[in-house]
Amino acid sequence: MVSTQNRLILWTGPKHCGKTTSATKLTQIALAEGFNVAGLLGPPLYRNSKLLKFDVLDLHNQTRAPLARGTISQSKAGPFTFITDGLKLGNAVLSTEATKSE
Repeated sequence: MVSTQNRLILWTGPKHCGKTTSATKLTQIALAEGFNVAGLLGPPLYRNSKLLKFDVLDLHNQTRAPLARGTISQSKAGPFTFITDGLKLGNAVLSTEATKSE
């Protein structure tokens, strides 16, 4: 009997160890094998070894939106400002409806 229960995978590890690259490869393999993949990645963008921004990427349909951008000043909230479009996409991607098995 095949389980229809959803699984949550939270991928963690040290900085620059290949988490996003490995998760992207696993997603491509799972999609090629016919699995329903729901979830998101937060691909970073670096320039001259400085982290500038994160996007949010919907793994199911490859929709992408800006999630966080670096700020000029280091405020108490941290060096990034979160962007509403990225937060909305992330919430939609992780909603109960979006993660139901097909």
